[in-house]
Amino acid sequence: MKMYSVVDEQFRQTSYFRSIEEAEKEIDGRRMYNREFTMENSDGIPGREYLAIKIVERDSQPCKACGRESENSPEKYPLYPYCRNCYYTGAAAEDIHLNDLCLFRSAFPDAEVGVEHTGGGCFWLAFRWPDDPDSYCATGGEAELPDDDRWNDGWGVVCRYTGDGDGDDFAVIRESRWDDEKNPVHLSKRQVIAAIKKDREARKVAA
Repeated sequence: MKMYSVVDEQFRQTSYFRSIEEAEKEIDGRRMYNREFTMENSDGIPGREYLAIKIVERDSQPCKACGRESENSPEKYPLYPYCRNCYYTGAAAEDIHLNDLCLFRSAFPDAEVGVEHTGGGCFWLAFRWPDDPDSYCATGGEAELPDDDRWNDGWGVVCRYTGDGDGDDFAVIRESRWDDEKNPVHLSKRQVIAAIKKDREARKVAA
């Protein structure tokens, strides 16, 4: 079928759209970004302005999370049927790990539990309550989520952030340990839940 591609020649990225209107909207959005957030290069040309619309023949590859067009190659699409936007918003990870999220969300029914992008390609699983100024997060160790096949037993650290969580005011409430052979012993989903519940109880916050 006929598709419209937006080619970013500078960063060698290609995005696909089902209509010329969607492609032009993408161009306009990137140009607005260029004017507001990027510096000009030595030739006075705004960065990331190397954009062009091309008509291509391509099977539609709708994003499984949002329905918009995915940008994956036909070979990668069956393994990862999501668009770039859903990757960065965390929607793709939430769709992949829906069963795991159901356990977290059922444990904290009054909280907002979801994957958040913290910048630079880093993510965490966040736990936020509307009536609690503190929030919690869990990662695979540093600033990344566990590998897709390790969400059950691959958690490395659970933290509490004070206030809006933008600063360095945080406390590690539980983390993985090392066994006698110096191998990491990670946390399970249920251990993450137990750690957060224990900390909230110690702070006398109603669960």
